[in-house]
Amino acid sequence: MVAFLSTSILEYFAPIFAFLLVTLILYAVLNSTNILGDNSRLNFIIALAAGVLTLFSNSAIGLVNYMTPWIVFVLFFIVMLFMIYSYFGLGDKEKWEMVAGPKAVYTVFIVLLIFGIKKVVGPFIPNEGGGDAFAQILFSPRILGVIVILLVAMWAVQQLSGMDLRPKW
Repeated sequence: MVAFLSTSILEYFAPIFAFLLVTLILYAVLNSTNILGDNSRLNFIIALAAGVLTLFSNSAIGLVNYMTPWIVFVLFFIVMLFMIYSYFGLGDKEKWEMVAGPKAVYTVFIVLLIFGIKKVVGPFIPNEGGGDAFAQILFSPRILGVIVILLVAMWAVQQLSGMDLRPKW
Protein backbone atom coordinates (compact mmCIF):
# COMPACT_ATOMS: atom_id res chain seq x y z
CA MET A 1 0.00 0.00 0.00
CA VAL A 2 1.27 3.46 -0.87
CA ALA A 3 1.19 6.09 1.84
CA PHE A 4 0.41 9.67 0.98
CA LEU A 5 3.55 11.13 2.53
CA SER A 6 5.96 8.21 2.30
CA THR A 7 9.56 9.32 2.80
CA SER A 8 11.13 5.90 2.33
CA ILE A 9 12.34 6.84 -1.16
CA LEU A 10 14.43 9.64 0.36
CA GLU A 11 16.63 7.04 2.07
CA TYR A 12 18.15 6.24 -1.32
CA PHE A 13 19.16 9.87 -1.77
CA ALA A 14 20.65 10.26 1.73
CA PRO A 15 24.28 9.97 0.51
CA ILE A 16 23.68 12.68 -2.10
CA PHE A 17 22.08 15.00 0.47
CA ALA A 18 24.95 14.38 2.90
CA PHE A 19 27.52 15.06 0.16
CA LEU A 20 25.85 18.32 -0.85
CA LEU A 21 25.31 19.47 2.73
CA VAL A 22 28.89 18.81 3.83
CA THR A 23 30.34 20.35 0.67
CA LEU A 24 28.23 23.51 0.81
CA ILE A 25 28.56 24.13 4.54
CA LEU A 26 32.31 23.52 4.57
CA TYR A 27 32.77 25.76 1.52
CA ALA A 28 30.76 28.53 3.18
CA VAL A 29 32.71 28.22 6.43
CA LEU A 30 36.07 28.21 4.65
CA ASN A 31 35.13 31.24 2.55
CA SER A 32 33.73 33.23 5.45
CA THR A 33 36.55 32.55 7.92
CA ASN A 34 39.46 32.76 5.43
CA ILE A 35 41.35 30.07 7.34
CA LEU A 36 43.15 28.96 4.19
CA GLY A 37 43.31 32.40 2.60
CA ASP A 38 41.19 34.18 0.03
CA ASN A 39 41.56 31.54 -2.68
CA SER A 40 37.98 30.34 -3.23
CA ARG A 41 39.07 27.60 -5.65
CA LEU A 42 41.25 26.01 -2.98
CA ASN A 43 38.38 26.28 -0.49
CA PHE A 44 36.04 24.60 -2.98
CA ILE A 45 38.49 21.77 -3.68
CA ILE A 46 38.90 21.08 0.04
CA ALA A 47 35.13 21.22 0.61
CA LEU A 48 34.58 18.92 -2.37
CA ALA A 49 37.16 16.45 -1.05
CA ALA A 50 35.44 16.41 2.35
CA GLY A 51 32.09 15.86 0.62
CA VAL A 52 33.47 12.94 -1.38
CA LEU A 53 34.97 11.42 1.77
CA THR A 54 31.52 11.71 3.34
CA LEU A 55 30.09 9.65 0.49
CA PHE A 56 32.32 6.70 1.36
CA SER A 57 31.58 6.65 5.09
CA ASN A 58 28.31 5.21 6.31
CA SER A 59 28.96 6.66 9.76
CA ALA A 60 29.37 10.17 8.36
CA ILE A 61 26.17 9.82 6.32
CA GLY A 62 24.35 8.59 9.43
CA LEU A 63 25.73 11.50 11.45
CA VAL A 64 24.58 14.04 8.86
CA ASN A 65 21.15 12.40 8.63
CA TYR A 66 20.79 12.38 12.42
CA MET A 67 21.98 15.95 12.99
CA THR A 68 20.21 17.74 10.13
CA PRO A 69 16.71 17.87 11.70
CA TRP A 70 18.15 19.02 15.03
CA ILE A 71 20.21 21.76 13.42
CA VAL A 72 17.18 22.94 11.47
CA PHE A 73 15.17 23.01 14.70
CA VAL A 74 17.87 25.01 16.53
CA LEU A 75 18.21 27.46 13.62
CA PHE A 76 14.42 27.87 13.52
CA PHE A 77 14.42 28.55 17.28
CA ILE A 78 17.22 31.13 16.92
CA VAL A 79 15.44 32.88 14.03
CA MET A 80 12.21 33.02 16.02
CA LEU A 81 14.09 34.37 19.03
CA PHE A 82 15.69 37.06 16.89
CA MET A 83 12.31 37.95 15.40
CA ILE A 84 10.86 38.37 18.87
CA TYR A 85 13.75 40.62 19.87
CA SER A 86 13.34 42.60 16.64
CA TYR A 87 9.69 43.11 17.48
CA PHE A 88 10.79 44.83 20.69
CA GLY A 89 13.12 47.11 18.72
CA LEU A 90 16.51 45.69 19.64
CA GLY A 91 19.44 46.06 17.27
CA ASP A 92 21.70 43.28 16.07
CA LYS A 93 24.29 43.81 18.78
CA GLU A 94 21.68 43.76 21.54
CA LYS A 95 20.10 40.61 20.11
CA TRP A 96 23.41 38.75 20.26
CA GLU A 97 23.91 39.98 23.83
CA MET A 98 20.46 38.67 24.80
CA VAL A 99 21.19 35.26 23.27
CA ALA A 100 24.56 35.21 25.12
CA GLY A 101 26.61 35.72 21.95
CA PRO A 102 27.70 33.57 19.04
CA LYS A 103 29.70 31.37 21.42
CA ALA A 104 26.45 30.05 22.88
CA VAL A 105 25.24 29.10 19.40
CA TYR A 106 28.54 27.35 18.67
CA THR A 107 28.27 25.54 22.00
CA VAL A 108 24.80 24.27 21.07
CA PHE A 109 26.14 22.97 17.75
CA ILE A 110 29.06 21.26 19.51
CA VAL A 111 26.65 19.60 21.96
CA LEU A 112 24.53 18.45 18.99
CA LEU A 113 27.68 17.06 17.38
CA ILE A 114 28.55 15.14 20.56
CA PHE A 115 25.02 13.71 20.75
CA GLY A 116 25.18 12.79 17.05
CA ILE A 117 28.54 11.06 17.38
CA LYS A 118 27.27 9.18 20.41
CA LYS A 119 24.17 8.10 18.48
CA VAL A 120 26.07 6.96 15.38
CA VAL A 121 29.25 5.53 16.93
CA GLY A 122 27.84 4.65 20.35
CA PRO A 123 26.98 0.99 19.75
CA PHE A 124 30.58 0.25 18.73
CA ILE A 125 32.11 1.38 22.04
CA PRO A 126 33.12 -1.74 24.00
CA ASN A 127 31.90 -2.23 27.56
CA GLU A 128 35.24 -3.31 29.07
CA GLY A 129 37.80 -1.18 30.87
CA GLY A 130 37.70 1.82 33.18
CA GLY A 131 37.85 4.49 30.49
CA ASP A 132 34.89 3.06 28.64
CA ALA A 133 32.84 2.90 31.83
CA PHE A 134 33.58 6.59 32.39
CA ALA A 135 32.50 7.37 28.81
CA GLN A 136 29.28 5.41 29.31
CA ILE A 137 28.51 7.33 32.49
CA LEU A 138 29.42 10.69 30.97
CA PHE A 139 27.38 10.14 27.79
CA SER A 140 24.37 8.53 29.45
CA PRO A 141 21.13 10.34 28.60
CA ARG A 142 20.44 11.23 32.24
CA ILE A 143 23.83 12.89 32.80
CA LEU A 144 23.67 14.78 29.50
CA GLY A 145 20.13 15.88 30.33
CA VAL A 146 21.25 17.20 33.72
CA ILE A 147 24.12 19.09 32.05
CA VAL A 148 21.75 20.68 29.53
CA ILE A 149 19.27 21.64 32.28
CA LEU A 150 22.05 23.21 34.35
CA LEU A 151 23.32 25.18 31.35
CA VAL A 152 19.81 26.45 30.60
CA ALA A 153 19.34 27.39 34.26
CA MET A 154 22.68 29.22 34.25
CA TRP A 155 21.67 31.11 31.13
CA ALA A 156 18.28 32.02 32.64
CA VAL A 157 19.85 33.28 35.87
CA GLN A 158 22.36 35.30 33.87
CA GLN A 159 19.61 36.90 31.80
CA LEU A 160 17.47 37.66 34.84
CA SER A 161 20.26 39.06 36.98
CA GLY A 162 22.11 40.96 34.29
CA MET A 163 25.47 39.68 35.56
CA ASP A 164 28.06 37.64 33.70
CA LEU A 165 28.01 34.30 35.53
CA ARG A 166 30.11 32.38 33.04
CA PRO A 167 33.32 30.87 34.38
CA LYS A 168 36.42 33.06 33.87
CA TRP A 169 38.63 30.43 32.25
